[in-house]
Amino acid sequence: MKFIFIFLFAFSSIWGQVNPLNVANIPEELKENSYSVVRNENLQISIEAVDKMTVDHQMTITVLKESGMLNVDAREFYNPSTKIKLFEVAVYDKEGNLIKKLDKTDFRDQSVADGFSIIGDNRILFLDYTPNQYPITFACHSKVSTSNTAFITSWSPLNDYHESIEKASFTITFPPGFTWSKKIKGSNTFIKEQEIPDGCSYSCEHVVSIKNEPYAPSLFEFVPIVYHAMSPFSLEGVQGAASNWDEFGKWVNDKLLSGTDDVPETTKNAVINMVKDLPNPVDKAKKIYEYVQSKTRYVSVQLGIGGWKPMKASDVDRLGYGDCKALANYTACLLHAAGVPAYYTLVYAGDDKKEIDKDLLRIQGNHAFLTVPLATKNYFLECTSQTSPFGYQGDFTDNRTVLMIKPDGAQFVASNGGQINSNRIESTHQITIDSTGKMTAQSTIVSKGIQYGDSYMLPKQRAQKIQEHYNKKLSYIREVNIDAYQFSDRRDDFEFEEKVTFHSPIYWQEYQQFKAFIPTVMNRLQDIPMRIRSRKLPFCFDRDQYLKDTYVIHLPANGSVHFCPENNHIETAFGTYSIQYERKGNDIICTRVYELKAGTFEASKYEEYRNFKDRVVTFDNQKILLNP
Repeated sequence: MKFIFIFLFAFSSIWGQVNPLNVANIPEELKENSYSVVRNENLQISIEAVDKMTVDHQMTITVLKESGMLNVDAREFYNPSTKIKLFEVAVYDKEGNLIKKLDKTDFRDQSVADGFSIIGDNRILFLDYTPNQYPITFACHSKVSTSNTAFITSWSPLNDYHESIEKASFTITFPPGFTWSKKIKGSNTFIKEQEIPDGCSYSCEHVVSIKNEPYAPSLFEFVPIVYHAMSPFSLEGVQGAASNWDEFGKWVNDKLLSGTDDVPETTKNAVINMVKDLPNPVDKAKKIYEYVQSKTRYVSVQLGIGGWKPMKASDVDRLGYGDCKALANYTACLLHAAGVPAYYTLVYAGDDKKEIDKDLLRIQGNHAFLTVPLATKNYFLECTSQTSPFGYQGDFTDNRTVLMIKPDGAQFVASNGGQINSNRIESTHQITIDSTGKMTAQSTIVSKGIQYGDSYMLPKQRAQKIQEHYNKKLSYIREVNIDAYQFSDRRDDFEFEEKVTFHSPIYWQEYQQFKAFIPTVMNRLQDIPMRIRSRKLPFCFDRDQYLKDTYVIHLPANGSVHFCPENNHIETAFGTYSIQYERKGNDIICTRVYELKAGTFEASKYEEYRNFKDRVVTFDNQKILLNP
């Protein structure tokens, strides 16, 4: 009996070590700083014809802690042209023992809706499973077939910070005789590439995780991601072929835009009559843009080719709604009727700037808007917005490469990007402090450029929300009270003005025998970046920042200044800062200017940047001392 026990114990120990899914078998360096570990991934894409592609994906991933659950990519999208042939998930404990093979009750099937869709046939099937302990391992296997080959699944072995890899591979094959291309973006430091007949194979092993750090760029700027494109291709039953961007643009124009420009004659005539007396194309374009804003609203249409082909202009005119494609196309048709040039334009929209890649000949972008090329500049029109001023982009589509579609081809253009002298907030504050320490302030804040987009919707907020906005902005002032506010929207100049009156009954504080107060009552800078020892990643700022504040402080009639801070100026590669104090009778005028420059900086410069911000915060929070 004793022998049997010893034998079983030994066998159990050996089995625990050889079980490939046992968490103990993961090398320690792959666990360090990791929320999840890809144990094995195998992605196989087989394109058998212009309209037949199969994607077979197997991935086993161990989740070490709850944060890693986001990396369990157990989901598949489907619609009438994309079918899920297989979807299996099994769950294992930390020793690699099977807990459960998940069934349909563990999955959710729902429409892919964005809150604006009126019609759509896209759906998603995804795992809805919450573990009760970690570590835990998921073995996922899916197989999907689709007739759409215009979009070929990209592959990146690392999909998030704090994820490591034991082993991963990707294989893709194309039909014989087809033209295909590939591009690896990011830093290709650990993928091995091998050419195979009519395709390519990629693999990697033992990839340690990357720890996320403040202000780090997108992960995909320095990890590899593999893209492929093919010609000919198929999109929802519409076939195409392109060997250059002009051919691609002509295909978009002929196959997706052609036949959608049927604006009713009555609407054409009304538009022509509406702008006939306006002196120049800019005024005409602005009038028509505002007309479309008043007449239409945004909804999403995601049905078959309707996910890519605009609704007919006549339908938008009749129904008064459309998605980004339909509204851009409709606006372009009205502009054409008035003799104003306008072109449908593809863009990657979003706060994180992403470029249309000139070296990747395939459908790109997630949004459509308009380019209106006039004599002095290109105007870019966001046709889904009912509130944006004519020509205003904001950070949704600014400062990136976009693709303008023309009847005879396509052209890459750069969307407008704000410079440091246009993206700014300039404020003046009249501050009165009486002999009891009560502070009353009147602030005038003018936001310009990108900053305009963060402010111009304030008047549409409820009074309670506006109060909360200013209370948060002034949260460092004790017992602050918002007394009044008014707004002025100078839409043509992309400038928004706020006038705010507020007070605090106890603004100054007793400091020894003195009365101390901080002059920067609004827009005070307080955040110091966290300290990081041995930073590994570069850091970046996507956009310039510019803040200028002038504080005019009216002291009590009997107040005398014991101490006023010295003027200071800082200049660095990241930006500049200056603060100056001037005495005028019983007033103190404090002028503060802060600039942060857009750019990407080496990791070794981070402590220098942190010291810059530390000094800025120190100078911004210095006190003036009044005699008792």
